[in-house]
Amino acid sequence: MLRIYRLGLFLCCLTACAEKHTSFRHSSARISADAASVPPDPVASLTPTPVPALSFQSTKADFRPLSKIEIQNSLQDILRLPEPLELNGFLEQSSKSQIFRNSYNILNDSSSLAGLSRDINALLDNLNWAQLSTASVQCDALASADCRTTLLERLAVHAWRRPLDPAERETLIRQSADISKLPATVQTGALAHIAGQIFFDPRFLFRMELGVDATAPSYALAPWEKLSAISYNLTHRPPTFEQIQTLAEFEDDPTRFAQLIDQLIETPALAASLSGMISQWLMYYGLEGMDVQGDPNWSAQKAKEQLAAAEQFIATTLLQEGTLRSLFTRVNPENNGFGLFASKAFLTSTSKNGQASMIIRGVRIIRNALCQGMGPPPGTLEAAPPKDLSPMDPNYDIKLSLMHGARPACVGCHRLIDPAGLALHAFDGFGVQTDAMVDLSALGIASQVTVALGGQRESIATASAKEFAESIANSTTFARCFSRNALRYILGRDLAEDELATADILAERHLMAQAPDKESLTNFFREIMTSDTVYMRVR
Repeated sequence: MLRIYRLGLFLCCLTACAEKHTSFRHSSARISADAASVPPDPVASLTPTPVPALSFQSTKADFRPLSKIEIQNSLQDILRLPEPLELNGFLEQSSKSQIFRNSYNILNDSSSLAGLSRDINALLDNLNWAQLSTASVQCDALASADCRTTLLERLAVHAWRRPLDPAERETLIRQSADISKLPATVQTGALAHIAGQIFFDPRFLFRMELGVDATAPSYALAPWEKLSAISYNLTHRPPTFEQIQTLAEFEDDPTRFAQLIDQLIETPALAASLSGMISQWLMYYGLEGMDVQGDPNWSAQKAKEQLAAAEQFIATTLLQEGTLRSLFTRVNPENNGFGLFASKAFLTSTSKNGQASMIIRGVRIIRNALCQGMGPPPGTLEAAPPKDLSPMDPNYDIKLSLMHGARPACVGCHRLIDPAGLALHAFDGFGVQTDAMVDLSALGIASQVTVALGGQRESIATASAKEFAESIANSTTFARCFSRNALRYILGRDLAEDELATADILAERHLMAQAPDKESLTNFFREIMTSDTVYMRVR
């Protein structure tokens, strides 16, 4: 019943989020008044106290729910877990595999909330609290009220990503003391319950982005909000407890704050985060659930190994060379292919039933890597193959696809899709390089494809995988597409017209240089993370 009551309270808070239009403020007076109303009974004091309804302006600029992967990483960091918690009950639309989709309405879904509550409670009920407190605050939270208070304060600061208000600290001190009055057999459960209140709270599940002036129509984020934005945008993780604690020392010093940004950008964590962003952007996901008929040994474990290898290739490349173009000029050790598109994760995820698919590969590259808009295919694509096309022809599938693509309603998209897809024809459905040779000219396939983005047109060579990779590496269209997706990824939404222009300018400034520059990608993200586009909000 206690957990049901807590879930109901949080649902009420979220309903207020959707219906109210006044800015939320952490008011010490309000929380103090609430704390004073708590009955002295120690058990009753552990029950969540009714509080005034939290209210927000109903804009995404004011508060942003954490995505599933961000919640998992946050719990891992805060509770010092060896690996991220699997939130099996949290049915979120914006999980790691679909990170570019907006997760804004997920926390209004009662089934997802119930699943999240079960997952968090199960984690806390089975947590080794003595071990956590010893590692975090160098004392045993189950043996001392003072130690317990210190641990709870640390958890709240880290979870809410800011220093506590005096009234919030006072409430935790009181609750910690109340635990000491309970029988020893229930004290661990009481501690887990209070921790659950900290995590199952809008201050944890939402990134508050309210600025300093609640009345201004447009505003910059407060230092604490900036710190959270930087950390989550670059690493999908919360700021460290130490960063939050020390921010107060220089929150009004732009130079020191810039140093903090540099520390975050110039760490290996950025390369690891970028590898996740790029793999999601190019859609390596879906491998675990693939029905691969061509390989009886295919399994979720093999999918994970492919994903790990692809992300390792990206992270290593960025750490060693630091440029966007190096992702396509460096030999991929998985199969001696060139660059990202030679990753087995990409090649397998763009196959069908273990057979390489020129259509899927072409669509994935043209849409995702080059940002070329294409509508859905018209009507049914079923058609009888021509009588003179033998199923024994080694190029049967290719010729059949080309025949379909030659239809008047399809030819516009296939002019882009077919050359890009066939550039990777030397790799089979599992990403293994083969000796297969296709005479593209004999099939009537162009050796290049013309693309356009941001008012610029260019041709990309598609005669072979190597030429294709080199052409992508030097492509201004790919640089613009990457920049647009990086900004979209950071903001968590689609871009407005002026933001598209901003992304193109940043690409031209940092990503299109032909000479190798190990700082180019770092400078690109440094400028994004200090821009008004990221830090300014409109109510």
